[in-house]
Amino acid sequence: MRSHNFIIVKIIIEILFLDGLIQDVLGGLKCPGRCVVDPASCRLLGGKIIGYCINGQACCDLSQMEGGSCDTTVRNAKVSYFMSPNYPNESGGDLICELNLELSEKTLGVKLDFVSLQMDSLPFDLADFAVSQTPVCGSDMLFIKGFQGWSPDLRCGNLTGYSILVETEKGQKKLSLVFVMASSIYKWRIRLTQFTEDDVNSRGNSIVSNKITNLHNTDDHSNDGNGITGFQKNYDDTGYANTIQEENSEGEPMLRIAGGEDAEKFSIPWQVSIQSVQDFESHLCGVPGRNMTVHLCGGSIIDERTVLTSAHCFYSPSRFAHPTLSVDQIKVVVGELDLCQTNETSFTRSYSVSQVILHFNYFAKEILNDLAIIKLKEPIEFNHGVKPITLADTDFEISDKPTLLAGWGSYSLEENMTYPSTLQKTTNLVLFAEKECVERQTAYLNYNKNLTNLSKKYEGVFDRGLCGRGKSKEVEAGFGDSGGGLVVTLEKSSPILIGVVSHMRAEIDFKTNETFHLDYFVKVSAFKKWILMGML
Repeated sequence: MRSHNFIIVKIIIEILFLDGLIQDVLGGLKCPGRCVVDPASCRLLGGKIIGYCINGQACCDLSQMEGGSCDTTVRNAKVSYFMSPNYPNESGGDLICELNLELSEKTLGVKLDFVSLQMDSLPFDLADFAVSQTPVCGSDMLFIKGFQGWSPDLRCGNLTGYSILVETEKGQKKLSLVFVMASSIYKWRIRLTQFTEDDVNSRGNSIVSNKITNLHNTDDHSNDGNGITGFQKNYDDTGYANTIQEENSEGEPMLRIAGGEDAEKFSIPWQVSIQSVQDFESHLCGVPGRNMTVHLCGGSIIDERTVLTSAHCFYSPSRFAHPTLSVDQIKVVVGELDLCQTNETSFTRSYSVSQVILHFNYFAKEILNDLAIIKLKEPIEFNHGVKPITLADTDFEISDKPTLLAGWGSYSLEENMTYPSTLQKTTNLVLFAEKECVERQTAYLNYNKNLTNLSKKYEGVFDRGLCGRGKSKEVEAGFGDSGGGLVVTLEKSSPILIGVVSHMRAEIDFKTNETFHLDYFVKVSAFKKWILMGML
């Protein structure tokens, strides 16, 4: 019979095994970081392989990562940290604190993870904002510097759990973070990770080949001569290959999203509902209660832990230079059709969010560069009703292609608008030629006096968008459709995500002089490197 001591030792070993804490039982050595399956992921974390854990995985040592506090320069660091002077304790009072990160020649981007970031977020007077081109903060603010002749908008508020992903300029030598603080309580700990083209290529290929191969055909139609390729290989034809059509079976055009129609179950498996937990009394779906989740925005599954959506879902286009939601208040629901039906299919599941990544040059006031990436705490289980979508990789002419738009947004934009509980879809959206979209955006810029002095940081931004309108006035993206995907299907191709719902604006039809709402979308192919870095 085995002794109690042997059983106790076995239990301890199993606990350490589960936590990835030991490298060698006999030596009793503790892995100073974490046990990882892929040594490449250790390099991405800024660590060094020093041996092997008892489970056979590589021990990634994270103890040598560089970092510092005020007036620090970090050199040759894949991963580094920037902390407030008394971290983890709080600081207070007047402070200007800067960290300079020297960039590698191969650096494509830097991800700023706000592990902990607490700043005062009181805005200035509204009158100041009315003439300002950027959001304003009160006593505390964060600046991101190092660009040629411009800087992104300042940030403030409680950013814990958020990240900002910076796409560096060609030849950029340095990235600087500058805190200007004056409140009585603040603290921060920021993780800075440099990404290279090798990181993007290797991890991007890994995402395609290792994670979702089981959902794809062996035939690769990623470039069918239509001028488009995908980040991911094509799916099989089961489930949704024929969901995008120009007319219904009777030849009549299908209307509404505002003006859409109910989507069929499992027909749009990449669609998610991004929801927030509300702490006030509500009567959702006719059921009173508190701490209920409500639909906020749409989004598209692009891999097992990643959802692509809009930045303004979290950063309100208002005078506040901080998010309107805490990350722990956000849920992502997959496999959903009717928001008022609980577990209507076996595929419906809610996932907690580990991180929200915002585009570094998101301009909240005019909703430019309106992209965000959500990272989930657990991987999504793919099945017939829940699948990722292929991302458009290259430019191609889409103005004559049938499109699909889906969401739980408002039925109309009129006063007393109502919202559907069932997912709506439409194929009745007409995309404009990209040249006309640019012309309309430029005309708006020239007409709005507050925007005429926008610096070079927004040069070319209008070339990174798409626009369109419904075939009838009733068809348009409504409130709540933000973040959802604009999708096309080409010959011999599965659905491809070409755009992300951003915003709309009243426009004039040049032929009839009538007013209509023009929907604007972020063009996915124009942000392909940024998206791939966010998937790492």
